Amino acid sequence: MRATFLNKTNAHEWLDAAVLVAGSEVKSNSAVAQVGITSACGHRVRIDIQHSAGHSCFHDAQCVENIAYIGYGQYIFVAHPLRMSIISHTLDGYFGHLYSAKKFNILPTQFAMLVASASELLCFSKDGRLRWQVRRLGVDGVIVDSIQNNLVNGSGECDPPDGWQEFNICIHTGAKCRHIEHKHLNNRRPQ
Repeated sequence: MRATFLNKTNAHEWLDAAVLVAGSEVKSNSAVAQVGITSACGHRVRIDIQHSAGHSCFHDAQCVENIAYIGYGQYIFVAHPLRMSIISHTLDGYFGHLYSAKKFNILPTQFAMLVASASELLCFSKDGRLRWQVRRLGVDGVIVDSIQNNLVNGSGECDPPDGWQEFNICIHTGAKCRHIEHKHLNNRRPQ
């Protein structure tokens, strides 16, 4: 399965696709972004993200098996295109980044996707369910650096600019494992 944000050049190719709406306040022509999802068998679904989802500098769409994770505005949308369903999770602040288990060379049995917002980290299971959510990791960005020994290692921007505080979270439970002293880390935001 593959998911991609559509633009003016390719959006017309998705007019005949099945449509799922992400966000509230459904009005005609109120979509601020669209994502096209294609399954291995050729099934195509277009996700119309509504204006009510909000805005942020970051957006991303990734698939793990038959589930698409779409980060946009202040939401993470978990789409099940083959079942024609979508679940919305409101984030505490703006959407930041998606981190799949594959990115860390981990099988999706421990987790499928980590989602970072301005201040929190969410963990989703292989079936797209929210396993845990850890809040107050930062105020202006959360970044995951690695996963080692069942610990999610990362940092959160707690005192902008450049006031990043490192954290370690148990991948199985979402419990903070230890507190690492505040550090000033330059250029933490990934390109």
